[in-house]
Parts: sequence; C-alpha cells; structure tokens
Amino acid sequence: MEKLSVLLVTEDDHLEDSVLEILSKNYNQLLVVNSCKDALQNLLDKKFDLVIFDLNVKELDSLDTIEIIKSFRPKTPIISISDEASYEIGQKIAKVGVYYRIGKPIDAQITKELAQIVENKLKEKKNNYE
Repeated sequence: MEKLSVLLVTEDDHLEDSVLEILSKNYNQLLVVNSCKDALQNLLDKKFDLVIFDLNVKELDSLDTIEIIKSFRPKTPIISISDEASYEIGQKIAKVGVYYRIGKPIDAQITKELAQIVENKLKEKKNNYE
C-alpha cells in the first residue's frame, strides 16, 4: 500500500492531533516540526509528498518560508492552514503557489476536506508509480 510522507509545520497541538488522526488511517508517515527553521532543514534533507503549513507559526514569516520552500521544491504541494481569512493573505498565499488553503478552527468539515486532499494525493502517487 502506498504511503505519503507528510511534513506538518505547526505549534498547535489540536491541529497536530487532527492531522495525525487523518493520516494514521492510511498508515502515512508524518513528521511534525514547530518552527520554520526546522521545516526548511527537513525539506533540504528529504523529499516530502505533501507539506501542511500552519501560517500561525511565529518564528519566521510563514509566507516567506513557503516562498523559500517553493524555490527549491517547486513541485511539492503545500496546504496552508490559518485563522486569517483576509483577501490580502489569500492573495499572498496564491502568489507563493500554495496548493490548497484551509481555515481555522479545524472542525468536522475541514477535517473531511483535509482527508479528501490526502486521499487524492495517495491516488496521484499510486498512479505515478503504475
């Protein structure tokens, strides 16, 4: 069975638990880091199938970090999660090439959306190897 290797960047324990619950259903590999610096370091060392990035991580500017990630891992899909829903943030997220944007708080509907994205990425990965 195909697995996804997923990098989750968050300081939010609730978000971490929600993502872990979704990913564990398919026995995916999840690495959780709580800083932009750790995210960049791990992405330099390893290729991930999916990055889930909580824009509320405070250490560095999250959108700048995503832009850096996209410069050396342009094909890695990134899902951004944020409680900021302004038009300006939406424009910045689109500009840096985020694959999908999810709002906070994480509720049943958001969990369902995230599970669907993970399932789609699994199918995509499987089709790429066939």
